[in-house]
Amino acid sequence: MRNRLTFFVLLAWLLPLCPVFAQIVTLEPAAPTADGTEVKLIYDATEGTGALVGAEKVYMHSGVVTSDPEGTAWQFVKGNWGQDDGIGEMTKIEGEDNKWQITFSPDIRSYYQVPDGQPVFRMAMVFRNANGSVEGKGTPGTFNGGFVAENQDIYLNLTVNEFVLVTEPQQSLQFVNTGESVAVKARASQTSEKIRFLADTGEGLAPADSAENVQEFTLNYTPQASGMVNFRAEATIGDTTVATERQLNLILKEAPT
Repeated sequence: MRNRLTFFVLLAWLLPLCPVFAQIVTLEPAAPTADGTEVKLIYDATEGTGALVGAEKVYMHSGVVTSDPEGTAWQFVKGNWGQDDGIGEMTKIEGEDNKWQITFSPDIRSYYQVPDGQPVFRMAMVFRNANGSVEGKGTPGTFNGGFVAENQDIYLNLTVNEFVLVTEPQQSLQFVNTGESVAVKARASQTSEKIRFLADTGEGLAPADSAENVQEFTLNYTPQASGMVNFRAEATIGDTTVATERQLNLILKEAPT
C-alpha cells in the first residue's frame, strides 16, 4: 500500500513537468495522400497563440512542401494576406465558438494546383482574421500528425508512397567552366524501372539522359550558354510515374589555363 501511494505521489509531481502540445489542427482522414481523397482540416483557435479566439471570420493562409520529406519551404501558396476575398476562408463548426474547418475537394493536390506526379510531403499554414490584422499561429513543438516550427508556422504531414527528388546540386546558382558539365542528381523513393532527365533551356523540355533499374541517377549536363535551365526528373515505379522539377542558373566561365 505504501509503495502504491508513493507511486501516485511521484506521478502527480512529474506530470506537470511533461511537455504537452495540444492539437491545434487536425486532418480528416488523418495522414492522407494529396491525391484522390476529399480532406477536411479543422483549426482550434483556442490553441497556439489563441489570437483568433472570438474572431468573426477566419482564413487559412497556406501552402505545401514539395522539396523533400523534411522540408519546410512553402510552395504553391494559397491566400491573399489582408484580403477578404474568400480564398482560404474557413467555416465555423456548428455548435463550436472557436473551431473552424475547410474542405479540400476533390483533393489536396487540386486545391493547391500542384502538377501531377510532383510529391506533396506536407501542408504548411497560419491563420488570420479577415483583414490580416490578427494572426493565429502555433506553439513550437510536435503534435499528432505534425509540428510547429520555431517561427510558429504549422505543418501537417501527408502520406507519400512514391516520389523522386533532385538532390544535387544544392545551390541553384552554378558556375561552370566552358566545355565542362554540372552534375544533376535524382533520387527516387525506391528502385525504379527507369529514371530519366529532361532539360528546358527556354524552348521546351527535351530528353537529356536516363537509366534503368536504379534508385539514384546523375545527369552530367554540359551547358552551351549561360542562363536558366529547368530540369525535370521522372521515375517509373511499377505502374506509377512520379516527377519533380528543379531550376538552375548556369553561368559559363572560361576554364583556368
